[in-house]
Amino acid sequence: MVNEIKDTTYYGLFILEHAVANDNTWIADGGMKFADWDLYTEGTEGIYLPYAGDIKHKPTFQFDLIDFFLGEGVDVSMGEGHDLFVVNGRFGGATETIRNTKMANLLLLYWKHLKLSDEVLYLGYRKKGEIWEPFVNATPATVYYLKGKLIDASYERSEDELFYNWRVVFRGVQ
Repeated sequence: MVNEIKDTTYYGLFILEHAVANDNTWIADGGMKFADWDLYTEGTEGIYLPYAGDIKHKPTFQFDLIDFFLGEGVDVSMGEGHDLFVVNGRFGGATETIRNTKMANLLLLYWKHLKLSDEVLYLGYRKKGEIWEPFVNATPATVYYLKGKLIDASYERSEDELFYNWRVVFRGVQ
């Protein structure tokens, strides 16, 4: 049975490889909400992190302007730059084993894609009410996933807390 993300109660951050098993059409179908979460092995082909509390979407592009006499200027920008998405959250889980497994899976996914990989990663951020964070692709068109590279997957925890504070930084790459 297909268990698409849109039919679940999972809200938060998703990072998925594009093609897993026979689930390779979710982008053409309309976005990450059509991905079959049951086909993904967490830590190897994707990760789901609930309780994302702080998001920061920071497109960073360079603008090149040539100045002329009396303030006249010409924009010679080439669209050079990148899209950066930073998410901070908290994961508690019901037991210490569940907490440790979730953080280990985050690191496994990060390490798998640290080197050049054939598999492309996609990030999606699902909010309540089936609302997805919008991104812009190279067309440009609005899409509800960001294609790119996981460049930071870290976490921290105080010894007396029953949760991990995690941080994910994802850079858009077309």
